[in-house]
Amino acid sequence: MAAKIFAIVLQNANDEVKKRIFENFDQAFEYHDRFFLVRTSFNNLCVEVAEKVGLIGDDQIEGASGFVILQGQGYHGYTRRDLWEWLSTSNDLTYN
Repeated sequence: MAAKIFAIVLQNANDEVKKRIFENFDQAFEYHDRFFLVRTSFNNLCVEVAEKVGLIGDDQIEGASGFVILQGQGYHGYTRRDLWEWLSTSNDLTYN
């Protein structure tokens, strides 16, 4: 089954959001304290990811602000090697 990768971008660093990211997604990558990537099963939506990490919804974390973006099919650019390695394992999935 295919997977999706979402970017979670926070306006400000938030330890509670970070905690929920790693509690809810086995395959998460912290680029820095305001930018995370998570790999999920194909049926997840941006709104569901935002709810799970506390950016919106009934269980929203007070003061948490940011957004979630679905990564497209491909990626290109220049960045840290560990991010490219993490992205290259997108077919080795354990779904949440």
